[in-house]
Amino acid sequence: MNCFPKNTYRRNVWIKNAKLENKILNRSAALCEFHFTSNMWEKIRIDGTKKLKCTAVPTIFGELVTQQKNKKAKINQNTADLNGIKQSQIIISKTDYDGTVTISINNPKEEQCKSENLLSDIEEEEAVTHQISKKILQETAELCSDGIIQDDTLVSKQEHSLDKQNLLYMEKIKKLEKLLRKSESLRISMGKRHKRLQNQYKNRIKELEKKVCIIE
Repeated sequence: MNCFPKNTYRRNVWIKNAKLENKILNRSAALCEFHFTSNMWEKIRIDGTKKLKCTAVPTIFGELVTQQKNKKAKINQNTADLNGIKQSQIIISKTDYDGTVTISINNPKEEQCKSENLLSDIEEEEAVTHQISKKILQETAELCSDGIIQDDTLVSKQEHSLDKQNLLYMEKIKKLEKLLRKSESLRISMGKRHKRLQNQYKNRIKELEKKVCIIE
């Protein structure tokens, strides 16, 4: 068992990470070793004893191991919560300098949908521009046939301007298609990472459950 630090700041960090804010702790309050990851310990001593580093803090796995009588029920609940995460979602965890662990869930399908919607908007804009260009050319041809515009210079300049604008649109489309391919590649990569993380979490939960059963 590892007693809570006497330092007020570190003691509050321990309490927060162990989810014990609503508990009244006495001076002898302590946490078992399952609340700490392997990198939180100093090297094992010759006599086989272990000691926490002075900067050690409880980790997120403390939520799966408690000193309450109903700890088995809480472990099952946390396991159910993890299994409830959709396959299309990515778990991202971050540990701050003070030991606080933050978990966020991203959905790569939403990012892909945004890219597809953006490409669809560009295609629609190009179609509208094409219709406007076609209408301008038709009106110009009618004016020429009526004898109002005798010189083809204006038409040539306008066609050149439209061709230049179309080239810009084509370059923009190519860039967006490239971004879409990168987005798809990222989605696949994140999916693989999600499966790997999920397997790691499941294995860790099984290990903790076995250790808890041994302690009980």
